[in-house]
Amino acid sequence: MNFFKNLKIAQKLWLLVVISIISFIGFGIYSYSTMDKVKINGELYKEIVLGKDLTADILPPPEYIIESYLTTYQMLHEADPGKLESLIEKSKSLENEYYDRHKFWKDNLEEGEMKRTLIADSYKSAVEFFKIRDDQYIPAIKTGDSLTAELLLNNSLKKNYDEHRASIDKVVQMASASNSLLETETQQLIESRIMFIVVILVLIIVIISISSFSTIKAIKNPIYKLIGAVDKVAAGNEELTRASVAISNGDTSVNLKNEKIEIFINTNDEIGDLASSIKRIVKSQDELNGSFGLLINTTKELLNETLSLTNSALEGNLKFRASADKFTGSNKSLVEGINKTLDALLAPVSEGVNILEEMSKGNLSVRITSTYKGDHQLIKNSINELGDSLSKLINDVTEAVQATSSASNQISSSAEEMAAGSQEQSAQTTEVASAVEQMTSTIMQTTKNAGSAAEFSKKAGQMAMNGGEVVK
Repeated sequence: MNFFKNLKIAQKLWLLVVISIISFIGFGIYSYSTMDKVKINGELYKEIVLGKDLTADILPPPEYIIESYLTTYQMLHEADPGKLESLIEKSKSLENEYYDRHKFWKDNLEEGEMKRTLIADSYKSAVEFFKIRDDQYIPAIKTGDSLTAELLLNNSLKKNYDEHRASIDKVVQMASASNSLLETETQQLIESRIMFIVVILVLIIVIISISSFSTIKAIKNPIYKLIGAVDKVAAGNEELTRASVAISNGDTSVNLKNEKIEIFINTNDEIGDLASSIKRIVKSQDELNGSFGLLINTTKELLNETLSLTNSALEGNLKFRASADKFTGSNKSLVEGINKTLDALLAPVSEGVNILEEMSKGNLSVRITSTYKGDHQLIKNSINELGDSLSKLINDVTEAVQATSSASNQISSSAEEMAAGSQEQSAQTTEVASAVEQMTSTIMQTTKNAGSAAEFSKKAGQMAMNGGEVVK
């Protein structure tokens, strides 16, 4: 069973053809042997004829009145009344058998000279024989008139018997000739039919062989084509797998080897159905290859846009954005998301640069008012705190300058008072000396604070200029 399962379809079909041919040959040989055995003059025919001949040789034929004629002889010499009566009954029985067979042959024998001789000629003399026997011969026997009975037996009965016998002999000759001719014709018919059967058997074997070859070819070739197509589909799937692994590893340089698969099978049988299914598979793979090619190209475009963003950022061009219009669907959303991320990342920086530029121009009242989250909020807080510190520092410097101005006014007033009265000169001198000392200390502190404010303002202006360059 495993041997048969492991055979290819063509081998299985050829095995089936060989078995069919061998079966036909075996059937033909067996049929020929059977016909040879039962043919005319064959083995069985001869046995049947021999049995019929044996029966004919042993039993007298009912259509031939020879036994009735012999019974009349027995009556002539029988002295026992009981046996005589038995012979008379036997003669009646033989007469009835004759009429039965006569009717049979009258109904079944073909029209012609043989039937006319048997049914008319032999019948006429037989009927006359039975009439003389029943009307004259048996009454003479019963009355003991042996002389009359013997004369009837040797004359009238013998004459009718001889006429009947002549007709029967003629029928036998015609039947023998007819049977001989029929046997010859039948033998010729059987031989011709046997030859016809042999020729038909050979033709059937040839037709089976040719049709089997054509059928096997019609099945095998499309199957081999479909196997080739399926192998190509499998190779395409392996190529897709290889490309998928490469892309997952970051290699976008892969190219699909898309081999075109064509299937020219348009039959309406099971092979055609199989071909249609494989065509759908091939079509699906072609679509998959096309989609995968688009995926590769889209991935390359995404990578190129990302590299462009990176290079622009390294070159300080933070205003450059990726082109989202090149993509569709989720890829477009991804690029737009990257652009929005950059916008969100640079928004507080840009605003901070603008604020620092205003501060460098002396406008310390400006602040970042937009709302940010996370680290962006830290940037906002730091720049606003810087503005607050600068404002406080300037206020401190202003207050120091105002204090210096007040001290100068006090010195001027003290001098006037000193000029007005000399009496208080000594006390005022002491006050003046103290005021001058205090003023000197204040001026030095104010000068120091003014220097720090100037240095800090210089640094803030430089930071604003650097921030502006970054944003640009």
